[in-house]
Formats: sequence, structure tokens, C-alpha cells
Amino acid sequence: MIICLNCKKEYDKKHGKCPFCGSLNREIHVTDNINADDFTCEIKSKEKHHGKLNKNYFSRYETYKKTGEKVKKVRDIDYENNKYYERVEKIDGEIIHHCEEKLTEHINHGSAKRKTDNNK
Repeated sequence: MIICLNCKKEYDKKHGKCPFCGSLNREIHVTDNINADDFTCEIKSKEKHHGKLNKNYFSRYETYKKTGEKVKKVRDIDYENNKYYERVEKIDGEIIHHCEEKLTEHINHGSAKRKTDNNK
């Protein structure tokens, strides 16, 4: 919606002069409906020291594969201090998954699973 700042009339042209008074002074109003289910937000951080990855962190909203619902997932991998942390929670705060262990003990999980001939 465009409102002419000179004559205060509303018109729907996206550019050009006001069809009522010819003024170029206008105010443009933009509205959009945002569906919370479509909203995505991600924070990522990677820290390297002498070219070697020391820390890898992310926090994001995604669709949980097991249930198909929106969840918040946080993963913090600290290679330097041998720590692995992951938490998956529903939008209401209910924790679905929590894992906190030494990184060297975090084997055969998720993307750390060993590849077999069937899933290479």
C-alpha cells in the first residue's frame, strides 16, 4: 500500500507519481504474515587455531526426523577440551534428547556412525 504524503490518498502502484496529485513524496507500507512454523534461525561458530578446528558450535530450529515436529537443537563440540554436548528440545522446552560426554567416547552416534557397505 502506498500513501501519498502530499494529498494523503492511498494507491497501489509500486512506483511512479501519485495518480491523484502527481507528487513523488510517498510512504510505502509493507505487511506480511509470517508463520512460526516456517521460521528458521541458526547461530554457528567455528574456532580454529593454526588451521586446526578447536570448537564447533551451532544452535538452530529444525524439523526433528523422528517425529516431524519443530525443535531447537544445540550442539557444542570442543575438540581442544575433548567435550561433546548436544540437546534437542521441543518448542515448549521439553527435552527430547540430551548428550554430554567426552568427545573421544562419542562414537557410533548420528553422523559419527561407522559406514557400512549398505549405507555408503
